[in-house]
Amino acid sequence: VPPRDPDDDRRRRRGLPPWLPWVLAAVALLLALGAVALLSQQSPDQPSTGGTPSQQSTPDQGNPTTPPPKKKPSPSATPDDRVEVRRSDYVGRPKDEAESDLKDLGLDVEEQEVPNPGDQEKDIVADVSPTGRVEPGSTITLSVFGDPEKASPTDNSGPGNGNGNGNGQGKGDD
Repeated sequence: VPPRDPDDDRRRRRGLPPWLPWVLAAVALLLALGAVALLSQQSPDQPSTGGTPSQQSTPDQGNPTTPPPKKKPSPSATPDDRVEVRRSDYVGRPKDEAESDLKDLGLDVEEQEVPNPGDQEKDIVADVSPTGRVEPGSTITLSVFGDPEKASPTDNSGPGNGNGNGNGQGKGDD
């Protein structure tokens, strides 16, 4: 067996392991693939940036893959398709307007007449139930003021004696 040269051993120990370049190349490849994957992802709201300008289409060109814009987006629609019904959005409004808005949100509407204390107009929304987040197709009850209540002509509970002067004394008592 020939004698070992101590300088050869030192050179081997100082050099890189033979597998290290392969590991580094694999890591670089994975990083490059990850970067390409991240750059190629788009949110649904972003237009496509790929292709030449003549290949890109705008919504005005009638691209069949672009859905038509929504007729009337609801600001109260939530991501899970529930609808937000706020009491303050409907109380005090005419029943026809409130009913129309609720139906536009995909809700069914039921009306319930409530006594009018006299200071409200007829057919004005007094209350809404239920409120909060509701499923489309749910029934919403609008409590609506009926005809204002009027004091009956035979009601003698007010001041006066019924002779029209209201002082409780007859005409000949001056």
